[in-house]
Amino acid sequence: MDKARSYLGFARKAGNLVLGEERCGEAAADGKLKLLLLASDASDNAARRAEGYTVGHRFPLRRIDIPKEELCALLGSGGCAMVGFTERGLAAEFARAMAVNNSDWQETATLLAERRDKAARRKAAPRKHKSNGAKGGNVHGN
Repeated sequence: MDKARSYLGFARKAGNLVLGEERCGEAAADGKLKLLLLASDASDNAARRAEGYTVGHRFPLRRIDIPKEELCALLGSGGCAMVGFTERGLAAEFARAMAVNNSDWQETATLLAERRDKAARRKAAPRKHKSNGAKGGNVHGN
């Protein structure tokens, strides 16, 4: 769990972690969330909102064994029952670290690793079409 906690800190410092219900909801609506986490003592209302954020999106929602107070102290924020990763690599590494001590996380870790690897392959693949170098304007040069 210590390694997983360190990934939360890394993501926070790198700007790849959103904190709180409102910011997580915005990130979900923008298609930026890769993994959404709920504190162990998050309210039923927060859990329902988090489930609502997943509708129509493809990111996992998981409850973690860290209470709100401890999560806030770890991340240097106040009142956050919900946090979301916005970067695939850190989300995958966090889930992998969680899976080391908790087999319930194995499926999530595998899913996120597959998505991270697929995105890396897509980014590394050669482009099928080359840019013509045009900077704006229409196709007829007017």
